Amino acid sequence: MKTPTEDKFDRIIKKGFHEILKPIGFRKRGNNFYLQKAELGQIINIQKSIWYSKSHIHFTINVGVFLPEHWLGLYYNQGKDLPNFPPEIECLIRRRIGRLRNQNDTWYDVDIETDESSLVNEMNININKYILPFFE
Repeated sequence: MKTPTEDKFDRIIKKGFHEILKPIGFRKRGNNFYLQKAELGQIINIQKSIWYSKSHIHFTINVGVFLPEHWLGLYYNQGKDLPNFPPEIECLIRRRIGRLRNQNDTWYDVDIETDESSLVNEMNININKYILPFFE
């Protein structure tokens, strides 16, 4: 059974990311979103800190541009099928939300006291003002 903090985190992911990204074609797997375009893929990864707990979740946002030609050209991928949902770590171009916002490394906190609607709004700003323009 999930804690109230875990439920709140799931709602933030749903309202702050999934409800915006799904209509424009992104698929979701866990806390990752992926959109395959003609010659590249766009990845958004919500990374929980290794120090999070069920009552306090600390997370950041990683984004990446996946280039199939680059992936296939790497020696350790020889003979492997192209992934249909590649992880952000396999991207040629990678950024964290703090860098996209011209800030230091930026992390967000979710706990029982977190104002959910405020954090959802912050995630909407991240997507619309920083992440989607980065992909363009």
